Amino acid sequence: MMRSRLWVVVCVCLSLFLFPVLGTAAKFKVRVSAELANVRANAGFDSKILETVPLGAVLEGDVQKGEWYLVNLPPDEKGVVITGYIHSSMVELLSTEEVSPRVEQTRPVKSPPPQYQPAPAMYSGRRSSGFRILGGLSMANIAHTDTDLTDADTTARMGFTAGIGYEFAVFFPLFLEIDVLYIQKGFKFEEVRDTTITIGSDTYSYRDKVVLKGDELNVPVLLKLRFSEGASPYICGGFEAGYVLSNKFVWEGTTLKNGEVEEEEQDTVDVKEFTKSLDYGLVFGGGIELGLGGAVLTLDGRYHFGLVNMIDGPAIEDEYGVTVETDDYIKPRTFVFLLGFKF
Repeated sequence: MMRSRLWVVVCVCLSLFLFPVLGTAAKFKVRVSAELANVRANAGFDSKILETVPLGAVLEGDVQKGEWYLVNLPPDEKGVVITGYIHSSMVELLSTEEVSPRVEQTRPVKSPPPQYQPAPAMYSGRRSSGFRILGGLSMANIAHTDTDLTDADTTARMGFTAGIGYEFAVFFPLFLEIDVLYIQKGFKFEEVRDTTITIGSDTYSYRDKVVLKGDELNVPVLLKLRFSEGASPYICGGFEAGYVLSNKFVWEGTTLKNGEVEEEEQDTVDVKEFTKSLDYGLVFGGGIELGLGGAVLTLDGRYHFGLVNMIDGPAIEDEYGVTVETDDYIKPRTFVFLLGFKF
């Protein structure tokens, strides 16, 4: 009889001890409050990114580890559910089945299986790597020692830029990007000739406009430093190499009669044979990424600092008096403003 009573007491004690453990699943839900939020393999910003989820996505979990929540991603096509960590700054805690999530103590986190497949497209967003489609404007000018150009009113040549790129994750917040860009470079200047002729009551003057249209295929290799997760500003810098596709001087001459245009002329001179075919330099810039459904919109500005003296060969003197000596140098300087989409 005493033995039976003892077993009853033991069973009651065990049930009281185990009830909080076995009877509480500590399930909870979180809603993503950032533009895009990364779900990682472990609790840390340097951990591998498993998936990126968009604003408003709701995820379930049952463990809190410091400032990180362990959540379940939606099942993939094979029905496999992967768990990962999301930072508390990226989510808001919704109503739970218990007051708060269970705090992890010593339970180790298993690495995701190698056969992991991405979640459905509705959860796709900015990943650690991705292709970019780029397009925008270029404002090109030069650094030079040519006195003929120094005396003129040198201004930037407006053009366009287009290309593709690919971004690799090194480790957060550092990324590597390689682009292939078509860039319109060059410069332009205008001057009014000193020659003024008066015939009777009419006064004639002359104005010249010269534009160097230089087109290049450039390959910038850039390191990018992001400042935050999700919609992220960044700075970038690196090196570029380029191939000169064409270099042409376009001359426009205008005859003014009593201050009004009377006649206009135009001519084009190919000067690629006098310029180097290979170009290289430094690139500096920055921008911002914004979530846009399953893709990412990027806006950035870059300064391309050419290091090569593009003059190649003997002195150039054309029929319009534009002279470039062998000891002169011309180095491209270009601002590029790009709009891009990353997938």
